[in-house]
Amino acid sequence: MRFFRKPTFVESLTLLAVAAILASIILVPDSATSTRWQLERRARDWKPGPVPVLSDPTLIAADETIAGEWIQRGRLYHTSFSFAERDDGDYNLGFSTGGCLGGCKLSRTAAFKDGLVTLNTAVAEYVPNTYSTLYAIRVLGNEYLLPTTSVVDFEREIAAGTNHWQRYVLRRSD
Repeated sequence: MRFFRKPTFVESLTLLAVAAILASIILVPDSATSTRWQLERRARDWKPGPVPVLSDPTLIAADETIAGEWIQRGRLYHTSFSFAERDDGDYNLGFSTGGCLGGCKLSRTAAFKDGLVTLNTAVAEYVPNTYSTLYAIRVLGNEYLLPTTSVVDFEREIAAGTNHWQRYVLRRSD
């Protein structure tokens, strides 16, 4: 008396397909995890270049305090920095970025001197921008943070006289 029979070809294919689907669910990360890994890898692998100099040094807000939250929002993404001053004058930094496919939160430390914010390790935004330094700037009486990798685009838009320069900066949270 046999309890098991040999599966048919269609049954074998069905079992194989079910096993493949279960393996992909278990082994393949979801889009949010994959996005987080990609952002962390971009930040880890980034190599800094020279810090570009702002052509208008009067924009630099060297006397600004950076403590607090700074945000940049796009249509399908956001980036934020949260600076908390430490006793030694440096800052603890919470960085968050994300979009429609996921995001990540990172902890960093930062130093602020002469209008330049220097992070201990690079960060990667959801939109392809990776950096470890930002300028504290003042435009039209308002304070902003400008990633140094966006200086050229920012200055082009300022020179054009449009408000499109605002897409390159982070503003204080309300």
